[in-house]
Amino acid sequence: MAPTTSTDTVRTTDPPSLLTLDPTPTGRPLDLEARRDLLVDRLVDRLTAGRAEYHLDEWFTTLVSAPDVAHRHEVFTDLRTPGVREGLTEFSKGLAHVRRILAMADRLHYRSEQRRWFLQVARDYVTTVRTLADALVAAPLGSTALQGLASWVQGYVASPGFQALGAETDELIEQFDAIRYRVRVHGDWVEVRPVDPDEPELAPRVLATFERFRQQAPRSYLQQIRDPGAMDHVEAAIASFVARLNPDAFASLAAFCARHRPLVPPELERVERELQFYLAYLDVMDATAGLGVTWALPEVAADHELSVRGGFDIVLVLDGSRDTVVPGDCRLADEERLLVVTGPNQGGKTTFARMLGQLHLLAATGAPVPARQARIPLVDQVVTIFERGENIEDLRGHLHDDLVRAHALLAQLTPAGLVLLNEVYSSTSPDDALTLGRDLLGRLERSGARSVCVTFLDELSRLSPTTVSMVAGVDPADPTRRTYRIERRPADGLAYARALARQHQLTPEDLDRRLTR
Repeated sequence: MAPTTSTDTVRTTDPPSLLTLDPTPTGRPLDLEARRDLLVDRLVDRLTAGRAEYHLDEWFTTLVSAPDVAHRHEVFTDLRTPGVREGLTEFSKGLAHVRRILAMADRLHYRSEQRRWFLQVARDYVTTVRTLADALVAAPLGSTALQGLASWVQGYVASPGFQALGAETDELIEQFDAIRYRVRVHGDWVEVRPVDPDEPELAPRVLATFERFRQQAPRSYLQQIRDPGAMDHVEAAIASFVARLNPDAFASLAAFCARHRPLVPPELERVERELQFYLAYLDVMDATAGLGVTWALPEVAADHELSVRGGFDIVLVLDGSRDTVVPGDCRLADEERLLVVTGPNQGGKTTFARMLGQLHLLAATGAPVPARQARIPLVDQVVTIFERGENIEDLRGHLHDDLVRAHALLAQLTPAGLVLLNEVYSSTSPDDALTLGRDLLGRLERSGARSVCVTFLDELSRLSPTTVSMVAGVDPADPTRRTYRIERRPADGLAYARALARQHQLTPEDLDRRLTR
């Protein structure tokens, strides 16, 4: 067989990226404050569970361009096609297996053992790639990325180098499977010799003789006490003797290993790593299937119109700390850039704001969002100021911290940004908080960015004609019971008080009736 080199198995053109159209993509990472306030790190931990080797964190927290979002949507759509996800998942598992065995083989002490493992895993690799090619060819693909990958893999499998790899692998395995030898142990001595074709094979006769006494499967007392891939010095010595008896086979194996290193081309390793972006999301989507969560690919709004139906704070769902999580709806027209959320404490206001932040983040990474339906404009940044305790180390007060953060926010804000404020300036008096809040929200509204403000000040919900007011609802029959539904309606500052008054019979009508008895 004609020798090949490792470069023969690699195509000169690369497969297309599954994530980006631009070979040098640009994106804006989510800042650390927003990651903390939106609980994104907990979501990323769930997405990357079992995938630490791929280092995926940046892909889940980087906001990308509209063309790359559309590119990823196409791939997610293809993954719904029967057989596509399964085929790509098996490819990923197969390549991960190959990588683990290669790493294990590199740690082994004896060269002959390393080479035999390399030969075995080469066959696994060939099978993995051929299975991927078959799966992609059989599927009606619509995405540019997977169509390009299918074309590249077919060409790679048909290349002379890969064909030679497969043929050499099969030939060598067949050659080694045909090797027969006998081992005799004499005290401290071990003798290895070839099998004499005229020597009778006694093992089958012995087994047949004692078969009649078999009653049930014997209990095994064997215990694994070391790495199954590690030979001890006696086994290594036996292997060296076998190599001396079969020099041609072992020489061919050494040449094979030298020719085909590295076994996996970097192009396929990149594809498999990028594939984890999609498989991680699909695994999380599967985990929420029985929790009432519906996922959808969001329609990317060309303007600033926002429409969400049945949206969830996905971290709250995955956390499992609540028996039920109430979905939220939100609708904002293109010109409505400021949303003010008011209502009683513990009514779901912060969860609602966090949900909107998570939805915008997921949409801007090209991923499905946890909602029945979503039309979301792409943002190039998500900035947050959430209430938190004072930092005793910086010797500054809570209000000072809020002012510093607000100043930094305004300095970096872009018209395509999203700002989430949660009880900002709550540490000062209501009058001062109102004055400072009006100034900050006015600046945000004029910037062109969309802002969501959770506040205890109803007056901020009437800042301008385009300010949208949403209010956390309570059960009219029991005002102490929160519905956790955020409703689009004016905040008059009296709804909650009136509900409490009705519950305790303290309305003007109740008081008048009592006084006139």
